[in-house]
Amino acid sequence: MAVKKVLITDYVWPSVEPEEKVLEKYGIELLVAPNGDEDTLVKMAKEVDGILTCFAKVTGNVVKSAKNCKVIGRFG
Repeated sequence: MAVKKVLITDYVWPSVEPEEKVLEKYGIELLVAPNGDEDTLVKMAKEVDGILTCFAKVTGNVVKSAKNCKVIGRFG
């Protein structure tokens, strides 16, 4: 079975270590975008199963590129 991946588009706290620990328990790899630019998110979303966003806009282009994505959620 392939490793599931979740993309964090942005965050405002010091780290995503708590999120990483929770997802790691379920064998999910966490990818963190270096910025919330649409181009960056489009490229990174291509390989993810889920997207977590705080303030970054998850545009139609990002959603279209995320062919394997099953869930998009806002957190924070």
